[in-house]
Amino acid sequence: MTYTDEQLERGRRKLYRAEQWRRNNPEAWRYLVLIAKDKARKEQPISGRALIEAAREKAFVDREGNNSKVNNDYEPIFARWMMTEHPETAAFIERRKTVFDLLIA
Repeated sequence: MTYTDEQLERGRRKLYRAEQWRRNNPEAWRYLVLIAKDKARKEQPISGRALIEAAREKAFVDREGNNSKVNNDYEPIFARWMMTEHPETAAFIERRKTVFDLLIA
């Protein structure tokens, strides 16, 4: 699929914000990884939206002591990070084609 320069730039900005969130919320990210790996072990589907909701339900605090707020826009980014860093989850992650397929190696 071909993306416009504007779509690529918008994707880069979202990716940057997601990276900031992840750096500031390491406990929340570790929790999401645990959930995804557990689901993969049980051969259950893994939904990016469900992962985000799980982080919200647990009410994490970021490195600055603020309540962690996860943007729904991070859903496709989290899915691709999970697949890249934890390949055992890839077969179970629900996804659609997106600009992040190009931006996340």
